[in-house]
Amino acid sequence: MTSCSCNFSKGNHTIAVIKGPEDYNTLKEGLTNMCQAVNKIMADGHIKIDGEIVKLQFYLGGASKFLLVAMGTKGAISNNTCIWCLIHKKDR
Repeated sequence: MTSCSCNFSKGNHTIAVIKGPEDYNTLKEGLTNMCQAVNKIMADGHIKIDGEIVKLQFYLGGASKFLLVAMGTKGAISNNTCIWCLIHKKDR
């Protein structure tokens, strides 16, 4: 098993900086081309570098607000505030 550096700055890279309101539409419009490219690479599961196949793992990271917006939730006061579970706010 290989170690994952996804939880450390060394293993992460900024891929975009977008100026605009912090909402889903801004992300969708600003990252359309990047998302299409990433989705294709994720579907393939690898890239080829100098003729060598390199397997990839993807992790979506960021501040809580970014993750909520990126996943299309309405924020911390919405009915479902967790991107990992489906617990309604009345059941928390």
